[in-house]
Amino acid sequence: MHNETIKVLLYRFNGECIKGEFFLFEESPRNQDMVLLQLQFDEQNLSSQNENFFNALLDIRTDLELMNIQIACYGAAKNVYPTTMQLSMGDGRKAYKHTLGHPA
Repeated sequence: MHNETIKVLLYRFNGECIKGEFFLFEESPRNQDMVLLQLQFDEQNLSSQNENFFNALLDIRTDLELMNIQIACYGAAKNVYPTTMQLSMGDGRKAYKHTLGHPA
């Protein structure tokens, strides 16, 4: 059973908006040391099992970009990244918006 559901908007490169949902699993059914992130949209399912949610999101973003789709969320922005501590000790669920030359 998933731990959290997050609604998200996706955009095709032609401007079409698609509604989707992320399902977050703090323990993947296949490997309890990993998290599982699933995205459902337009009767399609993408998933990634990874060490943390941020890296799982990166995997799904890569798959979506091959389909000419982008995610409209902070986690997909160029200047958003979790701290090293969040990645090593947490599940990578939180991230910070960084500005070059300014502390996070």
